[in-house]
Amino acid sequence: MTCCNKNSNLTFKTDHMFKLKLLSSIAFALLLISCNGPKSLTKKGNKFSEAGIHDQAVTYYLKALNKKGSYVDAQVGLLNSGRAILNELSSKFFQAYSKGDHKTAVYAYLDMEQFVDRVSNYTSKISIAQSYKDDFQDSKRIYVESRFDQANNLISEDKFKAANSIFEEIEKIEPNFEGQDFEALKELALLEPYYRRGSKDLNNQKFRSAYGEFKFIEGENPNYKDAKFKLSDALENAQYTIGLMKFENLSYDKSVSEYLSSEITDNILKSGNPFVKIIDRSNMDRIVKEQMMNMSGVTNGSVAIQAGELVGAKALLLGTVLKVTKVSQAPRVSKVKAYSSYQVKLYDAETKKTYQETRYKKTSYNQYDGFNKVTISFKYQLISTETGQILLSDIIEKSSKSEVSYATYEGNYKKLVPGEWKYLNSASTSDAVNTKGSARRKMKSKFTANTKLTTVTQIQADLQSKIAKIGAGAILNFNPED
Repeated sequence: MTCCNKNSNLTFKTDHMFKLKLLSSIAFALLLISCNGPKSLTKKGNKFSEAGIHDQAVTYYLKALNKKGSYVDAQVGLLNSGRAILNELSSKFFQAYSKGDHKTAVYAYLDMEQFVDRVSNYTSKISIAQSYKDDFQDSKRIYVESRFDQANNLISEDKFKAANSIFEEIEKIEPNFEGQDFEALKELALLEPYYRRGSKDLNNQKFRSAYGEFKFIEGENPNYKDAKFKLSDALENAQYTIGLMKFENLSYDKSVSEYLSSEITDNILKSGNPFVKIIDRSNMDRIVKEQMMNMSGVTNGSVAIQAGELVGAKALLLGTVLKVTKVSQAPRVSKVKAYSSYQVKLYDAETKKTYQETRYKKTSYNQYDGFNKVTISFKYQLISTETGQILLSDIIEKSSKSEVSYATYEGNYKKLVPGEWKYLNSASTSDAVNTKGSARRKMKSKFTANTKLTTVTQIQADLQSKIAKIGAGAILNFNPED
C-alpha cells in the first residue's frame, strides 16, 4: 500500500510538472505571435486547443471572429473546441441527473445554455440535445419545488433573509414559477424584516431610523400592512424644526453675516433632508421684537428661546462672524541675476576643425511677486428651545491665498541660465553659473507662470460658500435622537 501511494504521488507530481511545462511552452509560443489579426488570434486559439484548454481556445476564436466573422480557420476551431466544452458540460449534467442530484444538474444545464448563447453569433452547429432539454425541465421542477418548500420553512422560523435569497434564486432559475402564494411569500420575506425593525425603532423613539425602514417598504409596496401610516408617524416625530436667528457680525464687513445666513438656509433647503425644517427668519425677528417690547428684565437669549417656542421651533440657530481679514500685495518687481548663453565658433589648430563652445553673458530679468489673502472666522450654535442647552457648536475658520510669481525678460528667456555674479561688467571670484537641469527648469517656469491674481472679492465669495456648506452639513448631520 505504501508503495502504491508513493507511485501515485510520483505520477501526480510528474503530471503537474508536465502541465506547467506545457503552459509555459504555450505562453512562450503566444509571445512570438505579436499581431492581433484574425490569423494570429486563431493560432493562439489552436495552441490552447492542442493542449486541451478549450475555454481559452474559444476565447481567442471568438476574438478572431469578432474581427472577421467569415474567417474559416477560426470557425473550425470554434466548432471543435466548442463541442468539446459542450460535451464536458453535458456529461456533468447527465451524471448529476442520473444520480438525482438536481441542483448540480440544473446549474450544469444553465452553464450549457450560457455557453451556447456565447457562441451562437458565429455558429449554429453547437446546440443542446432535446433529450437534455426535457431532462432539465424535470430536474428544474423538482429542484425549484424543493427550494420553495425550504423557503416556506425558513419563513415559519422567521428566517426572512435566508428565505428571500432562495426566492431570488427561484426567480433566476424559473422566472415564471407559480408556486402557491409565491408573490406574497416573496414580498413577506423581503419586507417583513424592514417592517419589524421599523416598528421596533418607532417604539424606541428612534424615529429617523424607523423612517428609513418604512421608506424602503414604500418603494417596494406602499400598501404593505400599515407601513404608510407608520412612515408618516415616523416622519412627523423625526422632523426637527429650527428657528434661524439674525447672525451677529463682529467684523467690519457687514455683508458676510447676511450671506452666510442666506447660504446656510439655501444649502439646508436644497439638501432634500426630510428631517430638518427651517422657519423663515423674518418671522423669528418679528416675534423677538414683539417679545422684547412686552417684557423687561430679560436677556436677549431667553427672549429668543421663548420666541422659538412660540413658532414651534425645537432649536435656534445662532451665528456670529468673528473676523474677516483681507491682505493684498500687488505684484512687486525685483531684479534677479542670471546669465544668457550664446554660442561661439572656434577653430582647433590641432584637428584643423571648427567647433561650437557655449559661453555665458551676465544679465538680469524681472521677477514679480504678489498675493491676495482672505481669512474668515465664523461661530455657530444650535440651542434647544426646551432646555436652553447648546446642542451643537463650532468655530469654522477658513483661509485662502492667491499668489503669483512670474518673470519677464527683454530677450529670449529660453537662453537664460541661473547663476550669481557681483559685477555686471567685470569678473569676480563669486561669479557662478548654475547649469543643472532642475535649476534651469525651475527658473524658466517663471516665464510661463500665471500672471493673474484671483481677486479678493472672489476669494471671499469662495470661502463664504465653503463655510456655509460646512455649517449646513453639521446641522443636517445632527441627530437629536443620538
